[in-house]
Amino acid sequence: MFIYKSNSIFLVILIYVDDIITVTHSESISQLVLSLGHHFAIKDLRLLHYFLVIKVHRSTSGLHLSQHKYITDLLACTSMTDSKSVHSPMASGYALSIHDGTPLEDGTTYRSVVGALQYCTLTRPNISFVVNKVCQFMHSPSNVHWQVIKRTLHYLKGTSHYGLSIQATPDYNLTCFSYIPSHLFHCN
Repeated sequence: MFIYKSNSIFLVILIYVDDIITVTHSESISQLVLSLGHHFAIKDLRLLHYFLVIKVHRSTSGLHLSQHKYITDLLACTSMTDSKSVHSPMASGYALSIHDGTPLEDGTTYRSVVGALQYCTLTRPNISFVVNKVCQFMHSPSNVHWQVIKRTLHYLKGTSHYGLSIQATPDYNLTCFSYIPSHLFHCN
């Protein structure tokens, strides 16, 4: 993220590999794009629609960020596309332990799906608690821990259209901290 501030000009530029997002005054952006165009081959796509598999929907009330396609792909990867949905990501009052169940023979899929669920928390903070819980068993996952993940996937199946809404207000301040994994998820 690059930030430029001078007098009345305030530019915020987020760069990820070959994608650039800007948040700022439109005249300043036009000058920046023109200047970058002299040095690099660039294509200005104007309004943001997708970024790192996050769909951005604009309305008069603000923005809605969604990972519907990402969740749909995750469900397909885990063979849960046709699964039934549940109303909560984790059963209430359920305590997980390292001693629960039988250890999985190979925890690779478990770790991959947990990583994908971590990425989902960017627009789905409502699953953060359960994702935190299953992350605690990455080193030695069991069939019980896998069942908790499957329940979370059942929940996402019925709520894949949910997302994060950011409302437009006159004195709008947005502070965001995020971790973006080096890989989204691995599907064999």
